[in-house]
Amino acid sequence: MILDWLRSFRQRQPVTAAELRRHLDGLRRQQTETITRRDAVALDAIRDAVGATRWTALDDTARHLARRIDVLAAALPQAEAKEAEAREQAEATARAERMQDYQRQTVEAKQWADTVLARVTTGEELTQARALRDALRDEARWLSRWSHDVAVRRPFDPLDAIYAALAMRVQRIERSRWIHGESPITLIDDTRAAS
Repeated sequence: MILDWLRSFRQRQPVTAAELRRHLDGLRRQQTETITRRDAVALDAIRDAVGATRWTALDDTARHLARRIDVLAAALPQAEAKEAEAREQAEATARAERMQDYQRQTVEAKQWADTVLARVTTGEELTQARALRDALRDEARWLSRWSHDVAVRRPFDPLDAIYAALAMRVQRIERSRWIHGESPITLIDDTRAAS
């Protein structure tokens, strides 16, 4: 009889600890009720054969329920251990996948940064800016004898303009380190970004 009951647990899906706990609780309630009913007919069992038969049947049922409870109580820690192991394995797999995703994002970010840094002013461009500045200063110096124009008194300095633009970007980078969120980092000359 207990073998038939055990066969009822054989399924394609493994029995979960929650199912075992639910069955255990049900069996324990059933056992308590059976023992209560058995004890209630104990006096009748001493007096007559019908009462004794009824007490024996209830006692057999209580023992049968106790054997079932013993089997489920022994199986429960094993089921909990298997579920804990499966949960730990799933968490480890999720962590590994997240780490791989992070590494992929890091590679993509480095490639993107390399592309941006490739567009940063080169040494040749800075040398050319210096040469332009020197040429404009020399010409402005010569023109300043006859002109009081602001552009002559303060000639445009391409090197200074590049420095100011880069300094502003550095300041924006420094400020953005303390600000988290979705708001864009705007630059004065970046007309595409929202201010």
